[in-house]
Amino acid sequence: MLACIAAVAVEANPLTAALDFWNSLPVTKADALAKYGKAKHIEMNPTHRQALAQAHHNVRATRERLGLPLMGSDLLGKQEGYDSFESMEGFNGKILGFMKGLQYNQAAGPGLCFNTVESTLYASSNLFFVLSKMYMPWYIPEVQLIIQDNIALFGGFYHDCDMNKFFDSMTAVISQEGMSALGTRAMVASKFEYKAY
Repeated sequence: MLACIAAVAVEANPLTAALDFWNSLPVTKADALAKYGKAKHIEMNPTHRQALAQAHHNVRATRERLGLPLMGSDLLGKQEGYDSFESMEGFNGKILGFMKGLQYNQAAGPGLCFNTVESTLYASSNLFFVLSKMYMPWYIPEVQLIIQDNIALFGGFYHDCDMNKFFDSMTAVISQEGMSALGTRAMVASKFEYKAY
């Protein structure tokens, strides 16, 4: 009986599983990209770009029509509303503050990615509001319009926020070199960045 327990313990040893996982990883980031492939860059056609621009306007018009609060960048004008996200609280404020911090040139105002994330958040808010009123049949066309806008906005999110670059970066982390770099950064950041955060 002890031999069976020992055999199972050796086979189920978490360290053995971790070592097998480590050895199965590509060694360098370049090896990982070669093994798993790079994300394809998808060009947005003019029809979709037009649908995306219309979706931004539809989200604002829907909020106004439903009597919901205006979007942050509509409050005081484009630039003042954009700056007011720093004082927002809640989930939307955290996400929009995070997206504002990711932009390369904040002085230029909101970029395409920020605008798409903002509209997507508020389109989702519109959807949940209208779904709570679905027992009234005249809200069915609103739901159809909001879902159509969400589809266009999610496509715009992938393109305008260059999600393919994010996926390429995450693919490069799935290597021995990437995991080592990630672990090192996490250990070093524990003394400074996490405390400041």
